[in-house]
Amino acid sequence: MQIILGILFILLVAFFISKSDSLAKKEKIAIVSVIATLILAATLYEFIFSKQNQTSRELANNFVQGKTLICKDAEVNSKLYILERGTGSFMPIDTKKTLGTLYSIEDCQLKE
Repeated sequence: MQIILGILFILLVAFFISKSDSLAKKEKIAIVSVIATLILAATLYEFIFSKQNQTSRELANNFVQGKTLICKDAEVNSKLYILERGTGSFMPIDTKKTLGTLYSIEDCQLKE
């Protein structure tokens, strides 16, 4: 959807620039190229971010379902840790045994 909107926006800008007589042809091409590059970069960023976000959601769902995760060579499960959804990290339930350990969900993977 974003790609379609981006293409429509580029076409709309190109149409209005082509009607303008005050800009040289090279300037018109440069303006359209800059806009196209910005839209492409934003689309790429959104794609990468949504993929990372989906992976984090899947790991959080697996943790809530009782599965064990491996985070920096430590086993993280719902018996020893809680998931802090606001920060996307795992905090120990008993801080006496695991003092100072905090694992980001981005550093984890599902234990096979």
